[in-house]
Amino acid sequence: MSPVGQKAFNFKASLVLGLAFFFYFGCQSRIPVWHNAYKPIQNTKKEKVIYANEELDSVISNPTSNPGFPGGMTAWMTYLQKNITYPETARIRQIEGSVFLSFHVKYNGEIKNIVVNRGIGHGCDEEAVRLLLNSGLWNPGIFKDQAVNSTSNMRIVFKIE
Repeated sequence: MSPVGQKAFNFKASLVLGLAFFFYFGCQSRIPVWHNAYKPIQNTKKEKVIYANEELDSVISNPTSNPGFPGGMTAWMTYLQKNITYPETARIRQIEGSVFLSFHVKYNGEIKNIVVNRGIGHGCDEEAVRLLLNSGLWNPGIFKDQAVNSTSNMRIVFKIE
């Protein structure tokens, strides 16, 4: 290699090594900051508990007879039609959809531990919880001919007419 070529090679090599050295040590202190800023947040619990939790002794997931509203689904639909008030914010913004709730029905028919599993917001979630809380005593789940604490799920549909 000629002396001019050798000088050009040495210059390029030192430039590349210098930039690599500078980049490695110059950015080393910033890398954790970048990773912290974009670190994914793991949210394993997406539901929102609205009504205060109460520890129940035992909850039966699959009773022989599921809990239900007194009078069945026809009575439940009549109750909803009479008592639902569409939230003003949702009405103005034309929000429609379903609110999915899960809750416990105690052995005496009380509703406890309401959780909004999937809501639509704008006051509809709170209205669904209010409707459920004001619905009175439910028929409890039955297991081996005894009333037991059990879980239930409900979907309340909000549709602007």
